[in-house]
Amino acid sequence: MDQEVQVWPAQPCPEEHLAFRMVSEAANIFELKICLEDRMLMSPVKDNVGPGLNIVLVNGVILELIETGASNMWAGDVNDLLKFIRPLHEGTLVFVASCNDPVTKMNEETRKLFSELSSRNAKEPAFHDSWVFVGV
Repeated sequence: MDQEVQVWPAQPCPEEHLAFRMVSEAANIFELKICLEDRMLMSPVKDNVGPGLNIVLVNGVILELIETGASNMWAGDVNDLLKFIRPLHEGTLVFVASCNDPVTKMNEETRKLFSELSSRNAKEPAFHDSWVFVGV
């Protein structure tokens, strides 16, 4: 685990709960981090963070990392984001954190998909907003 981040909470989590930490960034500073229990899943140190939307997929039953990905919402293709997220299996935990621009290429289909994953604010983020959520 990266020494700079302590993911465990001060108090143990109740049974059937998970400890997680998500740090989102605005502007051009890539200090975004996504941690689950005692594992750093996404960070600049792991070199798997990028501008736009950073996404971690975790098997919600065994808490195994499935995949990480970053979708550049300024210069990238929103279809790449849709291809990454669409084949989700039931029980997959989806961690999303923005870095710089989360929405320029986001369309209604993408916003609807994030809403279906439990984001109440999928229709609200604007250019340079900081946005994080965990969905299933």
